[in-house]
Formats: sequence, C-alpha cells, structure tokens
Amino acid sequence: MFVEIQNAGTVPLILALFCVGPGILSDMDQVVSEERLEDELTDVDDDVEDVPISQSHVIQGISDTDLNAFWKEHDAWRAEVNSRCLRVDVGDPIQSPRTFMNPSPTVFYQVETRSLNASVLRRYSDFEWLREALHSQFPGAVLPSLPDKRIVGNHFSDFLKNRARGLQLFISGVVTDPYFASNTALLTFLTLSDQVKWDMYQKSLALGTEKGVSVDTDVSRSKWQQAVHNYKLPVSHSNVINSLRGELDIIEVLLRSVFDGVSKLRTASRQFVQSLGDIKSSFEETDLNSVSFPLRTAYQALGGTFTAWGISESQSPGILSNLLADAIQVELDHVKEFKKVFCQRDSLVNSVEQLKNTISKLSTELKTCQNAGNKTDKSNKIMIKILKAKKDLNSSQNELDIVTKAVFFMEIDLYSQTKASFVKNLQATFAQAQIEYLKSLTTVWEQSL
Repeated sequence: MFVEIQNAGTVPLILALFCVGPGILSDMDQVVSEERLEDELTDVDDDVEDVPISQSHVIQGISDTDLNAFWKEHDAWRAEVNSRCLRVDVGDPIQSPRTFMNPSPTVFYQVETRSLNASVLRRYSDFEWLREALHSQFPGAVLPSLPDKRIVGNHFSDFLKNRARGLQLFISGVVTDPYFASNTALLTFLTLSDQVKWDMYQKSLALGTEKGVSVDTDVSRSKWQQAVHNYKLPVSHSNVINSLRGELDIIEVLLRSVFDGVSKLRTASRQFVQSLGDIKSSFEETDLNSVSFPLRTAYQALGGTFTAWGISESQSPGILSNLLADAIQVELDHVKEFKKVFCQRDSLVNSVEQLKNTISKLSTELKTCQNAGNKTDKSNKIMIKILKAKKDLNSSQNELDIVTKAVFFMEIDLYSQTKASFVKNLQATFAQAQIEYLKSLTTVWEQSL
C-alpha cells in the first residue's frame, strides 16, 4: 500500500504521520529523516502556544557599536514621554440609588486627565481590564496592584471611598512608566467617554480586531520590544536575582510590621479625635450660665482650647496616618508583585529544564529503538515528539529570555535607586507634615496661655 505524501501541500507530512495507521507506515521503505520532519514541522503551529513576543515581531539585532546610540535614542523617547506628565485624578464613587428593580446599581468612578482634557466614568472591572491588558503586553513588568474587590469592613460607603483612593494609587503608579503611559490601551481607558464604544473597544482589543490599535503595532509595545531585544543581561544575572530575592524577603517582613503598626496608629488617631470630640460636646452641652462669671469664662476658654485641639488633630494625625498607611501599602504590594514576577520566571526555568529532560529521554529512546531495528512508525513518532519538544523548548527559552530582560531593564536596574529615593521622600514628606502639625498645636496652646 502506498500513501502519496511527496507533494504535501494540503496534507503536510507530519499530519499524515499522525493520521495513517501503523500498517501503512510499515510499508514505507525508508525512515523519514529528522531533517525532513523539521522542515515539515515549521509549517505546523496549531499545537504550539505563541510566546508573548513571536519571532515575527522581534527586531533584528544591531551591532555593538550602535547599542549606545540605540539606548541614547530610547532614553530620549522615555524622557519625552515622561515630560508629558499625565496627571490622573480618580474621584469619589458615583452610584445610582438602590431600587427594588436595581438593588445593586453599578458603581462608577470619575477619572479625569487634565493634560488630555478628558473625563470618563470607569467601573472597577475597567481598572481590572486595564491591568490585565498591560500585563499581557509587557511580561516581566511589575504593575501596581488594585485595591480589594470585595467589601472590607462594615460600612459600604467607606469601603468605596477607600477603594477610590486605592484606584488613585494604582493609576498614578501606572502613568509614571513611559511604556504604560504611551500605551494605546491606557490612553483609550483615559479618554474614550462613550460607554458603548468603550465596551466595544475592550472586547475588540481582546479579540485583536480593533482597527488601528493592534497590540502588535502599538508604539509603546514596539519600543518595549526593541529595548528587550537589545538589552544585554549581566553575566551573573542569576546571582543578582537571587540576591534581590533575599532583599525583598527582608523588606517584605519589615513593611508588613510597619504597616501593622501604622494601622494601629490610624485606629488610635481616630479614637483620639473621637475622644476630643466627646470632650468638646461635654463643654457645649453643659449650661454654665448659673456659674459665676470668672469661673464660667475660664471653663469656656478651656472648652475653646479643646475645640481647637480637636480641629487640629482631625486635620493632621488621622490624615497623616492614612497617607502613611497608603504609601506603605503601595510599597508592600510592589514587593509582592515583584516576587510574583520572579515566581513566573521560576516556572519558565522549570519548564525549560523539564523539556530538556524530556528531549534527552526521547533521544535515548529513539537510539534504543533504532538500534533494535524496530518498525519505522515507532521511530518516526518518537522523532515527532522530539521535534515538538524542541519547538516548545525554544518557545519557553524565548519567553524566559523576554521576562528576564524585561524585569532587569524595567525594574532591577533602577530598583535600589528608586526605592532609596522613595524612602527618603516619604520621610521628608512625613517630617514636613509633622512639623506643620506641631506648629498648629503650638498655636493652639500658645493662645491658651
């Protein structure tokens, strides 16, 4: 019996090998060469998952002499994007009244971008979509986290306001990165006010059908691809990653402890302000008209001091502790997201090692089969598995290279400098705020003398 597969235009050889039975293959006179299988396999991609940046998108490498020029131009582009200084404000939640027909009306947040003269309404799920869109386009990047989706605490209105503050921190963190800030998905999120068109955009981008905004042609992603392709990893990059892991573990423990302390401070501040309010109410509710004038005047002055003290406290420590808690939470979330990227990289490293082991075992099995003079079909099937594993290995190695390079040039290279600056700025900001707070307290007590 003969199967004509020489002109495999519509039925590639590799598919024929999967479809025909062993009886037919046994009639073939020769073992199909590995080289021919490789040629055929290049046309078959159905069973292989695309890596984040496919080979067709990778920019051709440039010579070492041109690398400095490339990075000079690239850094100039990043600086130009950052100079646009997107300022985005997330307003308080907006929700229609609950009715019998609509017991859970959708909550919207007003998102204003003054530099773009844009104002849109966005749901929490829209922020989730944006984060996922950026994450899928920029593997290896550490994105800010989103606030809790489900209600935390007993007061729904307070929860929504806290969530709005969390969404503000998220979007503020996103727009500081030049790749994100110039990305089509983000800019559309900030500017497309028509709700129907916005919903259509989300769906079409997910399907890759939106005209003119294809992920593959987005300028920011193209710039990012070039940077990833031309970035040179340090020789000891694995040691750098392992060292940073240790730092992140230490910093996470510290930030968790600090956050717990600040949370207690925030609670104590609220209780302190509440107590001062109770004292103020005591003075206001007490009728001192029957008390002699000198004594009544003295008590009224004392009541005024407590009132001024309460006002000063309500405007300062509570707000300061909230801001401090938010800042610590952002840094803690960043550390956790950083560690997630490392876990993603670990998974890819394990995948590469497993595929290498698979190829090694299959190669040994193939040699044993060929030496034993077994049937052609068994050898061919093993060879097909080897070639499939090799292609999967190439994809996994490519993805691993992308993630590793991205996390280095987007995060690790600037990590120590950025974090040190954040801590110094946080300390300076909090110190200045405390000075202003103490000045206000000094004024209160000086007036009582």
